[in-house]
Amino acid sequence: MENKDILNLLNNFSLDNNIQYNKIPNIALYMEQVLTFLNEELEQYKTNDDDKLYTKSMINNYVKAQILTKPNNKKYTSNQVVEIIIIFYLKQILTIDDIKSLFDNTLDKNNIKNVYDLYLNYTTKALSNTNSEIEQYLDLLSSDENIKNDDERIFTLIGLLTAKANYYKLFSQKLINTLRNDFEEKNKDNEKKSKELAKQSKDAEKEKKEKEKIEKQKEKIEKQKEKCQKLEIKHSEKLNINTNLKSE
Repeated sequence: MENKDILNLLNNFSLDNNIQYNKIPNIALYMEQVLTFLNEELEQYKTNDDDKLYTKSMINNYVKAQILTKPNNKKYTSNQVVEIIIIFYLKQILTIDDIKSLFDNTLDKNNIKNVYDLYLNYTTKALSNTNSEIEQYLDLLSSDENIKNDDERIFTLIGLLTAKANYYKLFSQKLINTLRNDFEEKNKDNEKKSKELAKQSKDAEKEKKEKEKIEKQKEKIEKQKEKCQKLEIKHSEKLNINTNLKSE
């Protein structure tokens, strides 16, 4: 493959046809309608004409994994369709577990339109210079005297592109792992605080019961004292009566 063939392939290749939010139906869709819409709109990602980019089982699995919110009466809202689209873009690089962590820790599903618009805006800008960047790599490799033929140039170019893609992939995974670890640490701290609060509440309840017990004991002692006093008074009165009778 010569340089002109690579450039021709590059000029006919583009991934800038992202699905804009206003293109997504603003009505709830059944599964088959969602699949038809997605498979048509994401057609540029197909490597073969017969490929199915999305299937019913895929979407059901995302719901089961709690990545995608559960449909209401088997219908998906436009926001849920956006979630499915974002999952599609991300899963080209990330694992489903990584996507779930990313969604759980960063995605505000109540503000999905704004998040999606930001995603499209910045990814479009980032990809706008990609073709010219690849052309620069090709020029660099073409001028390298150590590269003896077209095969070596193609191999080196693909190696360069995959190395860069791998770097981005690994760094993205490290970011997600950091988010996941931070989230777990935060949960541990919250769990620890909850346990401490529960212990404090239990100790306070125990202290309250101890005080109530002491108060009851005091009341019991007071009642016993009153009873003894009454018995003493009664006994004293009885003695006085007997004494008076004898004196008479």
